[in-house]
Amino acid sequence: MNRKNDGTIVFVGGSFTSMLTALHLLKHNPKEKIVIIEKETELGGLYRNFKYSETNIFDHGVHIYTETCNPEIDDLVFDLLPENEWMKMEGKFRDVSGTYYNGKLQTNTPFIDIRNLNEEQKNKYIGEIFSSLANDPNPLAYKNTEDYLNAKYGKSLTQDIMAKILHKHYDTEVSRLDPTSTHVIPVSRVVLFDDNVMSEFMGSKSVRSRLAFPDQFNLPGEFLRKGRLLYPRKYGIHQLIKLLEQKLVDQGVKFVMNATVNSMQSNDQQVTAIEIKTVDQIQSINNIKHLFWGVGVVPLARQLELKLPEHKPEFKKGVFVNMRLNLPPNTGLMYYVYCFDENYSTFRVTNYASYCPTARNEDGFPICVTLWPKKDFDGDYCKLAEEELRSMKLLSDYHKVNFAKAEIANTGFPNPTVESANFVDTARSKIKDLNINNLDLTGTMSEKGLFYLTEILEHSFKVANAKLVQKAQVTA
Repeated sequence: MNRKNDGTIVFVGGSFTSMLTALHLLKHNPKEKIVIIEKETELGGLYRNFKYSETNIFDHGVHIYTETCNPEIDDLVFDLLPENEWMKMEGKFRDVSGTYYNGKLQTNTPFIDIRNLNEEQKNKYIGEIFSSLANDPNPLAYKNTEDYLNAKYGKSLTQDIMAKILHKHYDTEVSRLDPTSTHVIPVSRVVLFDDNVMSEFMGSKSVRSRLAFPDQFNLPGEFLRKGRLLYPRKYGIHQLIKLLEQKLVDQGVKFVMNATVNSMQSNDQQVTAIEIKTVDQIQSINNIKHLFWGVGVVPLARQLELKLPEHKPEFKKGVFVNMRLNLPPNTGLMYYVYCFDENYSTFRVTNYASYCPTARNEDGFPICVTLWPKKDFDGDYCKLAEEELRSMKLLSDYHKVNFAKAEIANTGFPNPTVESANFVDTARSKIKDLNINNLDLTGTMSEKGLFYLTEILEHSFKVANAKLVQKAQVTA
């Protein structure tokens, strides 16, 4: 049943999540009036691209759509392209990644493989891990990363290995990091046993939450993760954004680009209007039916003029070094590789042609080296990336760099310290206390611990569905 339009639905932030949620709402009511506000010149957030020429295009690092196993969401994505235009990765090749650790590329697992330790040290770790099995492995149950990892692995492995890896990436002690810091880096498991021994332990959920199967290609089928990874057969995740944009435009959605929210008006626990500032004008959207805010908890709290405690976040600089090589990198079948060794600035190396063969063209094989450089580094990022790849033997003497360009993140991202997490939690709590019934947070950290796209999409659709139910009840 088509319901009459009774106001404008506004999405602040033109992310993949916002656009897909808007399409979902239009599926249920094609007459909805929807406006999407985006501060950049392009839509899509991290699903945008770096375009240097028609043939020289790069994603923002590794971005592959992971199915949520919710058909309501996944079908909308899958229908963006004909079936034969998707790369579909599943089973043992669902998510193939590796780790550079202790001077060696590990292609058997994305987790830390420490089977080569001396027996005394390894037995100490094993004893502490098995003593911890009664503890809750949920990171949200602990006040900081050190407490979480101590409860998960014991103090020895935490201090000897995990603390060093996390310090390398965040320049912060684990006692100061929020447990969400472990979301970005694969430290949720370690490899300690060979296949035959680990097979005996796979029946225990507590063990599986701590110990990884040693060979990702031989993982028993019943333990393979559900849901496929999807990527366009024609290289470039940004295509999904272009297709979504066209679908939304065809259904009357208005996009306001280069725009920020200048002010908000509310009345009786309702956002009634917002003022938008663009480069050359200020405009208002009145009669707000619902506002989905997807550009951060703290910016919304400040827009609502909520009093927040003093806090100066620590920012970590991120750099994408986009390269074209004459040969594929020495990463085997890996889609991407994490670097855990302390003497490197490299965080991750993405080999696009591993999961999308059409990424290779006359310009060469595209890769992305994501750097988290040291604070005092002021040199050439492209040179740094190439030197580190050669040092790790991911590039050989036969490799030539046909193209290289470094892209520095505009503002970086705040280090996930306990102080920053508490600050965000306070802002979120104050927003919720206002009980504004036509305003919802979406996006990263819109709920505590919400980080991965699958979780963000499920949360956004849950929020949108709640509004659809409320509307149906009102009009019934």
